[in-house]
Amino acid sequence: MKTGAALPPSSTHLTDEEYRLLWATSTDAIMIMDEQGTIRYANPSTLDVFGYSAARLVGNNIAIVQPERLREAHRRRVRGFLRNGKKKLNWRATETVGLHRQGYEFPIEIAFSHLSEEEGRNVFAAFIRDISDRKRIEDALRQHEAQLAEAQELAQLGSWSWDVPSDAISWSDELLRISGLPAAPARFADVLELVPPKDRAHFNEEVRRSIEDDEPYDMNVRLTRPDGSVRTVHARGQCVRDDSGAVVRMFGTALDVTDREKAQAALRDSEERFRATFEKAPIGICELGTDGAFERVNPRLCEMLGYSADELLALGARDLTHPDDIAPTLALVDEVLQGKRKMFELDKRYIRKDGAIVWAHASSTLLRDTAGNPRSFIAVLEDVTARKLADEAIQALPAQLLKAQDEERRRIARELHDSTAQDLAVVSMNLGRIEEWMEGRDAWAANLLGDSIAVLAQANRDLRTLAHLLHPPMLDELGLAGALRHYVEGFSQRSGIQVELDSRADLGRCPEEIETTLFRVVQEGLANVHRHSGSTSASVHLVRSGDNIELTIADRGRGLPAGLQLDTAEETRVGVGIAGMRQRVRQLGGRLKITSGPDGATVRAVLPFRANDAGIDGNSK
Repeated sequence: MKTGAALPPSSTHLTDEEYRLLWATSTDAIMIMDEQGTIRYANPSTLDVFGYSAARLVGNNIAIVQPERLREAHRRRVRGFLRNGKKKLNWRATETVGLHRQGYEFPIEIAFSHLSEEEGRNVFAAFIRDISDRKRIEDALRQHEAQLAEAQELAQLGSWSWDVPSDAISWSDELLRISGLPAAPARFADVLELVPPKDRAHFNEEVRRSIEDDEPYDMNVRLTRPDGSVRTVHARGQCVRDDSGAVVRMFGTALDVTDREKAQAALRDSEERFRATFEKAPIGICELGTDGAFERVNPRLCEMLGYSADELLALGARDLTHPDDIAPTLALVDEVLQGKRKMFELDKRYIRKDGAIVWAHASSTLLRDTAGNPRSFIAVLEDVTARKLADEAIQALPAQLLKAQDEERRRIARELHDSTAQDLAVVSMNLGRIEEWMEGRDAWAANLLGDSIAVLAQANRDLRTLAHLLHPPMLDELGLAGALRHYVEGFSQRSGIQVELDSRADLGRCPEEIETTLFRVVQEGLANVHRHSGSTSASVHLVRSGDNIELTIADRGRGLPAGLQLDTAEETRVGVGIAGMRQRVRQLGGRLKITSGPDGATVRAVLPFRANDAGIDGNSK
């Protein structure tokens, strides 16, 4: 292989043998190829760079180490060189991408040049270096710089440097953003121009003192932005000295504290407003320790509870809370202290100094210290005694309405049974006598009279059924257990649904409102079984359990519609309805629970059992 004219030995040129030795020991890949791209020489380092041995590359085209998308561009550059007749290429290294033997691409730096011409054919040399490690370092550095810039932006913390001898200023991007400048000030004097005139002397004095005393400075500085707005930064700086002790550089940080300064000013203003509100508020306000001791009370709270401020500060909230409300209050306080909730609200009773009960709607919020530890509670107490009394009156109204409704049903049922039904019976007997008289005289009239008697009989039965639904007389005569047996038997006959009743005969009589309520629950429950469940059987269990009386109605059907369970279905507009049942049970201190699924529905009512003092044959007194 010829490499051009031999160079005479000298102190500034290498011999061909020295070049070969240099290439063979180079850590960069070196390839020599002809103008067609055929590789004629490859040094041993190509194995490290491309994964090929030198012997494997010789005779192959340079395209073997080029990604396919770059091959045509390489060939065009070679052809361009051959056309313009230049005998030298630019040896300056350029960055591109190489193709490793294992098929992956990696970054390389290549210097490509015309080496010689042999017998009219050009020879080229390529010096190739794997720069993967350098790229990774550069990427990591760029990422680090990006993260640093992002961190500065998030923290609103800018950095700066001042080359004191040359008076050159350097600012970070974040400091430029804070100041609103497109570029850093050129000199320290330009920095001073950004400081409002009345702050300028103090800032300049702090910098001078830092240089003379070799001590860092730490201060708040205001900067005027180009748009006229002012930002406040917390500036820190210190000096760097050379071996002779001369200051060569100052550097530091500038933290944007404008929002913090505004917040602190707003906090001071808020504290003043809170103090005024606290003292003049028309509702009770207090601050309590986590142990419940009063730490601060306002005049309205003193007025509500009948104590002076000094008397309240010697007490705790627990001392004034009604005994029945202590446990619920402490449970909510514990939830707040455990972090399960931030605040709580409840209606609770306080005992005034004169012994009177005061209802208050209490809202308590936990305050924490800077470390996040519970510090105290702020409680707002609104006197709702009048509202509570009104609520109790309103809550008693439905029970009174239900009782009045039952009384009216009983009156109407008795009126229908004792008056209207008797009148219809008289009419029926009279028609019967007429029927006897008409026998054989007029067939047409006899038939018409017979139909009338049948219709009258059906109307009489319907009337008795209506009277029974309005108020079953058996309930007064036989009590709840007997009335249920009579009703269940009739329901089974009318509906075809087999109902099993489990009720103890020695259950005893209950107050009238309890017996009526449980009877109505059975009526509504079995009616829903008939209308919705599709079940052919059901069960009714009535038992005494401790201090309660429990009623359970169950079927084996498809369950109740969701709307009916929520009392929103169309069917609930007729009859007593589940909502009415719940209201009745709740008014008597009981509870009603409905469960429904594909295997059937269950209605369970539990009421406190109170024996009827009037005995088995009387009504409750």
